[in-house]
Amino acid sequence: MAHEQGKAVGVATNVGVDHATPAAFYAHVPDRGMYNRIGHQLIEAGFDFYAGSDFLEAKNKKDSTEADLYTLSRNAGYTIAKGYGDYKKLAKKADRIILFQSDKANKADHWSLPFAIDRTKNDLSLADITRAGINFLTKKDKGDGFFLMVEGGKIDFACHANDTKTTFTEVVDMDEAIRVAYEFYQQHPDETLIVVTADHETGGLSLGSGAYKLNLGILARQKMSTAAYSAHIKYMRETYGRNLTWNVMNADLSENWGFGGDLLLNDHQTKRLQRAYEGLMSGMAEGVETLYQKDDAVCDAARRTLNENALVSWTVTSHTNGLVPVFAVGAGSELFTGMMDNTEIPQRIAKVAGYK
Repeated sequence: MAHEQGKAVGVATNVGVDHATPAAFYAHVPDRGMYNRIGHQLIEAGFDFYAGSDFLEAKNKKDSTEADLYTLSRNAGYTIAKGYGDYKKLAKKADRIILFQSDKANKADHWSLPFAIDRTKNDLSLADITRAGINFLTKKDKGDGFFLMVEGGKIDFACHANDTKTTFTEVVDMDEAIRVAYEFYQQHPDETLIVVTADHETGGLSLGSGAYKLNLGILARQKMSTAAYSAHIKYMRETYGRNLTWNVMNADLSENWGFGGDLLLNDHQTKRLQRAYEGLMSGMAEGVETLYQKDDAVCDAARRTLNENALVSWTVTSHTNGLVPVFAVGAGSELFTGMMDNTEIPQRIAKVAGYK
C-alpha cells in the first residue's frame, strides 16, 4: 500500500533477504522454501531498499539457462552493495539498492549474518542495516514519508538452538538497531511511528528454574554461539585426531564455557560432558539437530550444563503459542495497546499512515 501511494519502501533482515519474514512483505508463494521464485518477486515488487545476508537461491535449479538473481536485480536497476562500507560508497548514485554482507562472510554462511556474539568488526550488523535503510529511504522519499521493516531474525535462530547467551546477545543487538530508529524518531517525533513486535515466541524460555533464583551472570562465560562452537569442535577433531584427549577437551570447555574454577560442576554434569566426548571420539555421537543448525554432542552437553547453572530452562526447540509483546512510540502509538490479533497490526499502521 505504501509503495502504491508513492512512498519509499524498505524490507530488511539479518538473515536471507528472501527468508520467510521479509518475503511476507513482498512475495506470495505456496512454500516458503521457494527461494528463487521469492527472489524474482523481490525484484518485481520494485521496493527501494532491501537488505539481508544474501539471496538464498540465486540460481534457478530448474532452469540453468536463466540469469541469476544478481544479474536480474542489476538489470532491473538495483545496485548491489557488499557490506556497510560498500553501501556508503554506492548509495549516493543508486536509484534502488540491495545491501548484502561481504563475500567473505557469505563464504562462511550465506544463510545469515553472524550471531552478534561471533561478529567481527568487519561484519555487517543489524544496526548498520537499519542506519542504511533510514538513510537511503529518507533520500528517496523527498519528504513524502517511507515504510521500513527490519527483522532481527537471528533471535529466532538462537532460540531454536536453546542457546541462552546467544539469544540474549541477539536481543541486545536488536535493541541497538531500535536505538538507530529511535534517534530518527527523536528528530521527527510528530511524523514517525515505530512498532516493535514478533511473529511468535520460540523455545519456551523460562527464567528462574531454581525456586525463585537466577544466576544469569554465569552466561558471560560463554565465548561463542553453539553454532560456532560446534564448528570449533569439528576443527579440533580434524586437527588433533586421536590426540584429542579428555584433558585437552576439558581445557577447551573451561576456556570457552567457563567450567571449572568457581563454577564447579556436579557429578551428573561432568559425566554428561565426558560421555559426549567419548561419543565424539568413537564416532557414535549424533549431536542435536534443530531447525537452523546441528550442534555437536559435546556442544549440546556444554549448552545444557551452562543453562542449568544459570537456572534457565527451555521447553521446546520449536515455536510456541506464547503471547508476544507489542511496543510502539510516536505518531499513533496509542493505537497499539491491549490485546490484539497479529493481523490487526498492519491495519493499525495503515490507519496511522493514512493509507487507503
